[in-house]
Amino acid sequence: MKKRKSYSSAARPSEPDISTMRETAPGLSLPVSQGNHEMALHKLFGLMQQYHKDLKEMHAKLNGFQDSIDRVSEALATLKKRDETGSHQLAHFEKPNKDIIIIKKPDCLPTSTIEEVYALEALLKDEERNKEEIAKIRKFLEDEMDKTWCWKTGVRKTLAEVFEIQVQTQINWEGPSKKSNGRSLPREFPNILSAVTDATKLHPKCKLQTVPKGMTLTALIHNEIKNWLRHAGDRATKASIKTRSGEALCKQTSNISSF
Repeated sequence: MKKRKSYSSAARPSEPDISTMRETAPGLSLPVSQGNHEMALHKLFGLMQQYHKDLKEMHAKLNGFQDSIDRVSEALATLKKRDETGSHQLAHFEKPNKDIIIIKKPDCLPTSTIEEVYALEALLKDEERNKEEIAKIRKFLEDEMDKTWCWKTGVRKTLAEVFEIQVQTQINWEGPSKKSNGRSLPREFPNILSAVTDATKLHPKCKLQTVPKGMTLTALIHNEIKNWLRHAGDRATKASIKTRSGEALCKQTSNISSF
C-alpha cells in the first residue's frame, strides 16, 4: 500500500493572490465572494459621502435657525423691556433733525364699547372745544400710519388702534340690514372716518398711489376700510379661539403644577 504523500506547511501550495491575478490575467473574473465584497465597499463609500454631504447641509440650516432664534430673542427682550417701562403706550417718530418726539397715546383710544365710539365721534365733531385733543388724536393716527411701509397695511393698523376687537363687529359700511344690526361708519361716525382717511393720505406711498380712472384717492382708501370692516367677524372668531386656547393651556398648566 502506497503511503499518502503529505506536505509540510512550507511546501503546501499558497492561495492565489488577487492583485497578481489582475496583473497577469486582466480578463480573468474574480471569485463571486470577492466581487460582492468590493461592491459592498463601494456602496458603503457612496453612503458615507452622501452622509457627509447631508451633515454639512444640516449644519448650514442649523446655523440659519440659530440666527433666526437670536433675532426673535432680541425682539422678545425688547418687547419685555417696553412692557416693563410702559413704553408700549407711546408712539415715536423722528424729525429730519433727529430729535425724538414722543406722542402719548390718547386716553380715548382704542374704543372698547359702542358708547365709547359715539363719545369719540362727538369729541372729533366739536373742534372749537376740543381743538388740542383732536390735534393729539390726529397726530397719533398719522404716526401709526407712518410706521408701516404700505399704506394699506397702515389703514388696517390704524383702524385697529381706534376700534378694539369687541366693537369691530358692531360697525360696518352700509349700516343695519337683514344680516346685521351694525352701525354705518360713514353715516354715524363721519369724523372718525375723516380722521383715518386724512392720516392715510399723508402716507408717502399713498401720495404716490396711482388712482384708477373714474375713482378718487378718497374712494380708494374707503375701499380698503370697507374690506377691513367686512372681515371683522373673522378677526373676532380668531381672537376668541386664541383666548380659549390660552385659557385651556393655563388650566392644563395649573393642573400639572398641582401634582
